[in-house]
Amino acid sequence: MSFIKDQTLEATEGEHAEYLAVILRQGKLLLQANSAIYSWEDNYYNFRTAFDRLDWEKLNGDETLLLGLGLGSVPQMIEELFGYRLNYTALEYDAVIAELAEEYLLHRLRSPIETIVADAEVFVAQDSRTYDFILVDLFVDDEVPKQFDSVEFLEALHDRMDGGSCLITNRLSYTTSDRASSEIYYEEVFKKVFPEAGFIDVESNLMLFSDKRFIQDF
Repeated sequence: MSFIKDQTLEATEGEHAEYLAVILRQGKLLLQANSAIYSWEDNYYNFRTAFDRLDWEKLNGDETLLLGLGLGSVPQMIEELFGYRLNYTALEYDAVIAELAEEYLLHRLRSPIETIVADAEVFVAQDSRTYDFILVDLFVDDEVPKQFDSVEFLEALHDRMDGGSCLITNRLSYTTSDRASSEIYYEEVFKKVFPEAGFIDVESNLMLFSDKRFIQDF
């Protein structure tokens, strides 16, 4: 039926969203938060395309920091579509979303996932661990909160990386204004911290890589 009409499995209010819904659409679990889609299994095409282009062999290890869990599309794709089991520390700001992720999707994965409900800015500033892979998907509705646009936040993330780590962050490019803002962020903020950066243009998103050597050419 979900190929004919969306099937709403659960609708509720989040701690930081007036409306959350878990929807089955075309056989895939989707998380709707207000007007934005936060997750849609392997139809979450921005990260799917980034992972298609990622040179997985260049990753030093499997310790992964995921900022913005959503329903769990990112670890689901990496495990079920790309065949990698990574060791995740997953940050989610909204406890209700974290509960939905565990109930509907994470339980079916075999990758170890430590889910932490916390503010990503505070967590990154206080964390002392380093990671091989950092994935940033921090949105409230369809906007990146301002505190995650700063050089200081990127420098804090840089401190959580060793010399061979890879970071990928998701930026909007849906409208002309979105794209202009993302390009300014890339040139004036991201490349200050990651001078060897590169990016992939994915329709309505730009996927920024901390080092272009991780991007495979086809």
